[in-house]
Amino acid sequence: MKYENKTRKQLVHELARMHQRIAELETVEAEPKWTEKALREIEEMRVEEALRHSEEYFRSLIENALDIITVLDSDVTLRYGSPSIERVLGYEPRVLIGQRILEFVHPDDVPNVITIFNHTIQNPGTVSSLEFRFRHQDGSWRTLEGVGKSLVDLLDDSGAPSLVVNYRDVTERVQAVEMLRESENFLSGILNDMFTFIAVLEPDGKIIFTNSTALDIAGLTPKDVIGKMLYDAYWLEYSEETRRTTKNDIEACASGKTVVRQIEIQVAGGQLMWIEFSIHPVYDRNGKVRYLVPEGRDITERKRAEEEIRKLNTELERRVIERTAQLEAANKELEAFSYSVSHDLRAPLRHIDGFLQLFLKREEERLGPTSLRYLHTIAEASDKMSQLIEDLLAFSRTGQAEMQTRRVDLNEIVREIQQELSPGLEQRHITWETGPLPAVEADPVLLRQVWVNLLSNAIKYTAPREEARIEIGAKKPGGLKKPGFSEVTIFVRDNGVGFDPQYEHRLFGVFQRLHREEEFKGTGIGLAIVRRIIHRHGGRVWAEGELDRGATFYFTLREAKRE
Repeated sequence: MKYENKTRKQLVHELARMHQRIAELETVEAEPKWTEKALREIEEMRVEEALRHSEEYFRSLIENALDIITVLDSDVTLRYGSPSIERVLGYEPRVLIGQRILEFVHPDDVPNVITIFNHTIQNPGTVSSLEFRFRHQDGSWRTLEGVGKSLVDLLDDSGAPSLVVNYRDVTERVQAVEMLRESENFLSGILNDMFTFIAVLEPDGKIIFTNSTALDIAGLTPKDVIGKMLYDAYWLEYSEETRRTTKNDIEACASGKTVVRQIEIQVAGGQLMWIEFSIHPVYDRNGKVRYLVPEGRDITERKRAEEEIRKLNTELERRVIERTAQLEAANKELEAFSYSVSHDLRAPLRHIDGFLQLFLKREEERLGPTSLRYLHTIAEASDKMSQLIEDLLAFSRTGQAEMQTRRVDLNEIVREIQQELSPGLEQRHITWETGPLPAVEADPVLLRQVWVNLLSNAIKYTAPREEARIEIGAKKPGGLKKPGFSEVTIFVRDNGVGFDPQYEHRLFGVFQRLHREEEFKGTGIGLAIVRRIIHRHGGRVWAEGELDRGATFYFTLREAKRE
C-alpha cells in the first residue's frame, strides 16, 4: 500500500497539505479546460483521503483489540501480529514476525495445527477453528483458541493465499473445565464406590444419574435407566403400589420436603430387597428445588432379624404366659397345701396339749422329778409346734391376700407400731432415731406386717445392749431425677448382735435362723414374710451386718406421686 511505510506524523502533514491544495483548487476561476482538470485532481485526492481514513480506522481497531490478530504465510511464518501478542504471550510482535509459529506450539499439538492449517489454506474462504498450547515468553504454556480463514486476495511471496487468524487466550477457561472434569470424576468415583444406592433426579422424577451400586445390584447399565422416571424404572416396576407411593414421595420432595421410609425394590433375578429409602431436595442459588437425590441402604438382613426377633418375642411371650400360669397354679397348690397341712396339724396338737394338761393335773403329785421334766418338755415342744403352725399360716396368707394398693404415709405407720411395741419395754433403754419417711404406693395391711417384723427384730436383737439404738430412714439412690413415680429405699439399722455376712442369704429363708433358740426366741419366719410382701410390691430386700456390730435391713418401694 502506498502509505504503509510512512509514519503517523508524515501522514498528518500530508493530509494537511492535501486539504490546502483542495481549497486552492476550489477557488480557482479559469477556463473550462483547466477547471475540469482541477476537478479530477480534487476527486482523486478525496478518494485517497477516504482510503487513508479507512486505513486509520481499521488499524486502530486491530491495534486496540484484546484478541491477537495475525497474518500467516503458507509456510506458517508470521507476517503480521497485533500488539495484543505482548499482553497475552509476553513477546513484542517484532520478535515473532518472520518466525514460524510451529516452533512455539506445544509438540503434542503440532500435528493437529498443521492439519487444520493445510485444510484452511487449500480451501479458500473456509473458516476453521482450533485450540492449541503456545509457549509464553516466561516458559509457561497458554491455551489459545483460534479462528482462521485463508484469503486469495492476500497472497504471500510465493503466490499462495495468506491465512488471517484471530486468537483468544482461553487458558483459565480450559483450566476451569479441567478442574470441573476432575471434580466430577472424583465425585463420581466416590458415589460409585459407596455401598448405598444413590441417584439424581430432575424435580419431576426423571433419572439423570445413578451410581454403580444401584445399577450393579439389579444388573443394569446407565442406558437402562437414564431418562426414565424413577417410579417406572426396573427397581420399582414389580409393584403398582410401590410405584404410586414413590411417585407421591417425589412430588412431596419437589415441594421441599424430605421423605424417609422403608420399601422393597426389585434386584437382579426378580428378587426383592428391603431398603431404607429417602429423597432429599437440592436447591439452587434462588432457593428453588433444582434436583432430587434419592438414597437407599440395604436393610434386608436387618428386616429378617427384626422378623425373627418378633417371632421369638411372640414365642417367648407365649411361653412366659404358660409358665406364669403354671407357676401361679403351683403356688396356689403349694399355698393350699401349706394352709391345709397347717390347719390339720392344729387339731392333733390341741388334743396333745389338752390331754397333757389333764394328765399333769391328775397325776402331777404322784410323778417323780424325771417324769415331770419329760412332760414339761413335751408341753414346750407342743407350744413351739403350735407357734410354727401359726407362723406358717401367716406366711401362707401373705401370698393369698389380694393387694389393695394406695398412698401410704410411712411416718404414721411407724409411729403406730412403735406405740404398739412399747408395752413391756419399760425396763429397756432404747433410743429411736427416725428420719422423715416418704409416702409410698403400697398395701397398708401388708406393709404393717413388714414394719412389725423389722422393728420387732431390732428390739429383740438389741436386748444384750445396755443402750439400744434403732435408726429408721429413707434415701433415693442417685437422687430423684424426674417427677412422678420413683423408687425409694427404706432402712432399719440397729446396734444389736448382728450376723455373719457369709450367711446373709439365709436370713430371708423360711424357718432359717442364724442364732440359737436359747439366745433369741422365734421361728425364723418373720424375715421370710418381709421378703414375700416386698416382692409382691415389686421391690427388693437385702441386709448388711457384722457379728456383734449391728445390722441394717433395706427394702425398696415405689414412692407415691406428689399430690
